[in-house]
Amino acid sequence: MDGSGLNAGRLLRRLRDLSQLNFLFEAGPGGEYPNFKLTATQAELRPPGRYAFRDLLDTLAQVAGARWEFRWGVVVLSPDPKARKAE
Repeated sequence: MDGSGLNAGRLLRRLRDLSQLNFLFEAGPGGEYPNFKLTATQAELRPPGRYAFRDLLDTLAQVAGARWEFRWGVVVLSPDPKARKAE
């Protein structure tokens, strides 16, 4: 998957189309959400090539300060408290 030139919304749509899975955004205890204001470089996730979907999710979570898990038949993205402390 090549996410170059995409914004965060289009990137998530592309990932959804690729995986046939929906995404759910979960708020943290303080009402915060992961940061999906990605630059074009961040939205690329990885250099063009073939990657496992899990690897793409790991990179997306790292860039957005999030964590992901598969729950309720969807990919749930929530803020990562460890990433917030590092900021």
